Amino acid sequence: MRSRGLALVIAAVAASAHAGAGTLIERVLADVAGEPVLLSEVALVERLKHLDRGAALESVLDQRLMYQEAVRLPQAALSGAEAQAACEDLTRKAPELADDPALCALARREAVVLKYVGLRFAPEERAGEDRGLDARIEEWVKDLRSAATIRYNAAP
Repeated sequence: MRSRGLALVIAAVAASAHAGAGTLIERVLADVAGEPVLLSEVALVERLKHLDRGAALESVLDQRLMYQEAVRLPQAALSGAEAQAACEDLTRKAPELADDPALCALARREAVVLKYVGLRFAPEERAGEDRGLDARIEEWVKDLRSAATIRYNAAP
């Protein structure tokens, strides 16, 4: 995972060298568990969810933490059909963003997290757990954040 993030940063730096002085190509806004969070990803979430930059950054950080936890469970992996369906569903919901190559990656990450949430919290639902699903997810994200290393590189 780290090598993919590093490759993205190197590619962004190389692209900026070709773009000329003063042209911003990409920016690393934060780092979560060694993975860079790029401005382009935050801007996509900002437009998709109609959030301000700070709220979009926090949303991306939370999603990254949940995804990092979810991919550790093999049952949360998506089949090819599930990945395609997630991409098509998000593209239908946000056709104005359909040409953004990061849209499908975002859709797949969200689908993995949703699948994991279903696997992790479904047994509690069947056992008659009183707390609502949203409250349990919020608690889970708090736990993930408290255990994570997050570095902010720039003010949102």
